[in-house]
Amino acid sequence: DMSQPGLHNDLPHPDKSVYSNSTPVPRWGTTASYMPNMEAIVFSGGQVDDSGSMTNETLVLDMSGLKNLQKTRASSKHTPWLLVREAHGSERVPGLAYASSTISTSNCASGPQDTFWLVGGKTEHCKTDDAVLYTLSLERRAGQLVGAWRSIQTKGPKPPRRAHARAIFRPNGFGRDGSAAVGGQGGEASGGE
Repeated sequence: DMSQPGLHNDLPHPDKSVYSNSTPVPRWGTTASYMPNMEAIVFSGGQVDDSGSMTNETLVLDMSGLKNLQKTRASSKHTPWLLVREAHGSERVPGLAYASSTISTSNCASGPQDTFWLVGGKTEHCKTDDAVLYTLSLERRAGQLVGAWRSIQTKGPKPPRRAHARAIFRPNGFGRDGSAAVGGQGGEASGGE
């Protein structure tokens, strides 16, 4: 109770306009990873019904309130799902379930930048022409969270799509050239490939 003596009840109320008022559709087979520099968990995709319908929805859960009493107060009555605006030129990610994800962090002039990597997963109708690897970059612009999806083209033969796998980011790559690499480990072959 913030009205008790000795507690800081004079904190200004935070801007709740950054939060979504809607409740996400229940789903399973979604992938999630924590973006430490955004202080948020990114959820992507998932199956939304028994007929196999999959979503490409991206949800971002604000975790900054765990360290900041003011933001905890803002989310006390609602789950703090952040609104994400799509950046100009962002690509469309197909509906996926059972994909894997990982986070990489690079040091940019503006500070550390997290990238969400989405790898494999099952697609509706076992489509095989979609990319296997996507990235999501999030940034705060004028108080808004803006996201941009990009498909990543791989060199050589297209790797098979995997479900229930683990994504691995290696900043120094797997080979001798020292470039960064993302790979998948384990899982099962996703139908149609």
